[in-house]
Amino acid sequence: MNYEILRISEQQTDNAEMLQNLRDKLIAAFSVMANYSFFFTETPGTYQQFPKLSAVYTELLKSRKELFITLFQHLKIEGFFNDSFSDELQQKAFYSIFIISDSWIRFYKIINNTKPDNEAVAFHADITLSMLLPYIKT
Repeated sequence: MNYEILRISEQQTDNAEMLQNLRDKLIAAFSVMANYSFFFTETPGTYQQFPKLSAVYTELLKSRKELFITLFQHLKIEGFFNDSFSDELQQKAFYSIFIISDSWIRFYKIINNTKPDNEAVAFHADITLSMLLPYIKT
């Protein structure tokens, strides 16, 4: 999945196509997450009880941060993002995206008392993607 995400920045397309590619990849990732929703509905106490699980989660955060910052930088070089999308804003965008992607399933299951369907996956992917819209060149 990491390779596919980074390949987005190598594709020579216009910004509308690039945005659609990002959306498609995000929906695919969120679909996988929905299939393994038990990982995203555990409480922090569970992670604290199992140090190895906590370590894996911490490593996931670190690798995803590196992946997304690399993607952001490539897309900025390619002209997808505005020049104003600074390193600081990229860091904040990453954390916002990670927080949303890490908690949307729990939120959905509490409100709807069921596993997310395809419509819910697309909706929450769009919410996540909206974090980047102010920085995309039009």
